[in-house]
Amino acid sequence: MGLKRKLLGVTTGAMLLCSMIGGSVLAAGHVTTGGNLQIEKDVVLDGGSIVPNQKFSFKIEPLDVQPNTKENNLEVKKGKELQGADAIQSGQFDKDTQTTDEGGKKVAKDTTAQFDFSGVQFEHNKPAIYRYKVSENAGQGTGMSYDNTKYQLDVYVDKDGNPTSLVAKKLNDQNQAEGEKVPLKFVNTYKTESLTVEKNVTGASGETEKAFEFHITVKENDSLKNGSAIQAKLHKAGTQTEDVQIVVGTEATFSLKSGEKLVVPELPKDTDYTLYETEHGQNGYTTTVTVNDQNKDNADTNREYKVVENTNKVVFTNNRDEITPTGILLNVAPYAAGVILAAFAAVLFLAKKRRNRRA
Repeated sequence: MGLKRKLLGVTTGAMLLCSMIGGSVLAAGHVTTGGNLQIEKDVVLDGGSIVPNQKFSFKIEPLDVQPNTKENNLEVKKGKELQGADAIQSGQFDKDTQTTDEGGKKVAKDTTAQFDFSGVQFEHNKPAIYRYKVSENAGQGTGMSYDNTKYQLDVYVDKDGNPTSLVAKKLNDQNQAEGEKVPLKFVNTYKTESLTVEKNVTGASGETEKAFEFHITVKENDSLKNGSAIQAKLHKAGTQTEDVQIVVGTEATFSLKSGEKLVVPELPKDTDYTLYETEHGQNGYTTTVTVNDQNKDNADTNREYKVVENTNKVVFTNNRDEITPTGILLNVAPYAAGVILAAFAAVLFLAKKRRNRRA
């Protein structure tokens, strides 16, 4: 008798579960109960730890279904058109966003992008599965690579038109679901580079111990906002270093002697910046500028630069060859003048003597 009661209880529980999802039983895995969809967003920080100042958006759209398609004993239908599902916003990524260490890199995480299917008018009187496609809207964020993964999202609806569960699988290029149930997650990569500004002084009369003044302005973009601070490092002779703060959108001034360099970290690819030396081509120096070992023409007036992938090295070289000391010319000048006057007097004397002989 006790065994019968236990079996009856198990059977009743199974029937109740089946009725909740329209007579189907979902296998274990990543299944969201109810109709509130949550989209996970990760940004891998490739090259640093500064979180880009960006938001991301996602799109949910109806996915075409072949006629008479069934899964788990339920009819599968093309999803209903949704209002406000073409640009579902993530939270704001910035310096306050939580990060974790994964695989030797920092990863910024957000889970605030959501869509509630309970407000969608699904058909009544017949349980069904409504199928959608979920993707990320690719943006133009500086230094950002966007996730192009597409997901199939099945919304299980009961006979009263209420969503009971959500199931996601990855889609292939033919819009066909593959693999197991997965969480709905998009992972972007934010790649940053380092900029090195180096100073060299050459020539017989080059001043290797003189500090030459420079000016740099990092311009605002989608990832770097005006007013945000970047901690650069000035490398002096030996192992000495000095911190230099660069504020985005504001000109910063620093000085370099020959052999010294400034390293600016975590600049996203395609970041624009201006850079120039105050004494470019002055005081007898010939100034040349190279960018990644390539000469930059008109660097005194063309002060615009752009961060590229991998290597960003700008070298300013001031060359001044030996100059004849001006003091020597001043010392010789009186003697030279005397010689010229004596020669002129001799010419006059000889000319007068000739005239006297003729007379």
